[in-house]
Amino acid sequence: MPENARRNAIADPRSIPAQPARGPRRWTITLAIAAALLGVMYGVTAHRAEVQDEQRHSEMQRDAAPAVQPGG
Repeated sequence: MPENARRNAIADPRSIPAQPARGPRRWTITLAIAAALLGVMYGVTAHRAEVQDEQRHSEMQRDAAPAVQPGG
């Protein structure tokens, strides 16, 4: 193959095979991972708030209960 023909074949954009369209699939996977992470973060936050509310409620009940004095 002559050098000139080889250079023209490399420079011709039609000779480069087309890449498969990965853009939409990549974005779909990225969004699915982001949604899963947000769901986990929301679940952890909601659970933490629930536990804190239970602790606060039990502390309020303990503080509101009359103190029992020994020997009284």
